[in-house]
Amino acid sequence: MSKFRVVEESVEFAAGCSRIASELRRRECGRALASQLSRAADSVALNIAEGLGFRGARRKNHYRIALGSGREAVAGIWLAIAKGQVARESRDVVQALDKANFICGALYKLTR
Repeated sequence: MSKFRVVEESVEFAAGCSRIASELRRRECGRALASQLSRAADSVALNIAEGLGFRGARRKNHYRIALGSGREAVAGIWLAIAKGQVARESRDVVQALDKANFICGALYKLTR
């Protein structure tokens, strides 16, 4: 597994979450969740990329932060689904959850 692939996947994940957030913003009750989802997804990509510039404990720390943000973004997507604000079957949701599985799995391995 290439660390650069994880960066690429995380950027695509952030883009997918941004599209989901756009859908949430169209609903009055989804604006706060949209903002948090976008920030969490962006944090994944940014912390992975930043971690690549370090070694040892600092690198692992950035990967841990990215993992936590990834889990937060996934929870945000599941909350949006549970509240009926996005459809579980929508292409963006399916793709984002698939990418999150890959990214979080890779980050878990990188932090061990």
